[in-house]
Amino acid sequence: MTLPVVVMVFGISVVGLQAGLIQYRLQATASDDARLASLGMRVENVRYDEDLVCVTRTQSLSGGVWALWPVSLAARACALNPAGFQASVNDDF
Repeated sequence: MTLPVVVMVFGISVVGLQAGLIQYRLQATASDDARLASLGMRVENVRYDEDLVCVTRTQSLSGGVWALWPVSLAARACALNPAGFQASVNDDF
């Protein structure tokens, strides 16, 4: 009787760990993109806040187990904008 409960708790733990790892990877990608945008490279979803370049990344978990309860993950990272690259990067957006 307790074996199905243990398996269910273990399964939920693995799914939660998966979501945590995806969020970690999303945050790392946003941080890398913010650094690249501060150096003048073209990056999507860039926002300029005074002396900062901020990048937002989102990902929706809706396949597999997540089809029951889709989850949207978001990460935002900022970097200093020392040279003021706003004009050259924002022209195409």
